[in-house]
Amino acid sequence: MSLGARMNRITLAIALTLAAPSAAALLTACHSAADAHDRCARCGMKIAPTNLLAAELQGSNAKALHYDSLRCALAARLEGHPRATLRVHEYYEGRLHVVDDTIGFAIGSDVTGPMGSDLVPVATPHQAKFAADHGAKRFVLLREIDTALLAQLP
Repeated sequence: MSLGARMNRITLAIALTLAAPSAAALLTACHSAADAHDRCARCGMKIAPTNLLAAELQGSNAKALHYDSLRCALAARLEGHPRATLRVHEYYEGRLHVVDDTIGFAIGSDVTGPMGSDLVPVATPHQAKFAADHGAKRFVLLREIDTALLAQLP
C-alpha cells in the first residue's frame, strides 16, 4: 500500500473517530424529538409513521396531541377537548387537513385502523368513489359525532 493510500486511511479513521460522538448526539436528538408524539395520547399505542388514520388535536395552547386512530382522537375530544382543532389525513390526499364541513367521516367501510373498525376521513368530492370502492354505509360530519355513535362502531 502506498504512503498516500495509508495517509488517506488514517485521515478517514481519525475523521470517523471524531465524528462518531457528534453523529450519536444528532441521532439521539432526532429520536427524542420523534418520541414526543410516537404514542397515542389516549391509549398509548405506538403510532406508525405510515398510519394515515392517525389524527391530531390542537388546543388553544398550540400544543398538538397525537392519536393512533381517529376513534381515539374523537373520544379524547368528546371527553375533555371539545374546542380543540381536529386534524386528520384525508383518505385520498394523505395530507393533514383541519376538519371542517368539507371532510366527512365514512362509517362501515372495509378500511380499518390500527384498533380495528374506525371512521375514515374523506373529502366531499371523493365520498361517492370511497363508498363504491370500500362499501361505506354512510358519512357523517364532525358535529354529528358523539359518544353514542362511537360506541356503536364495532
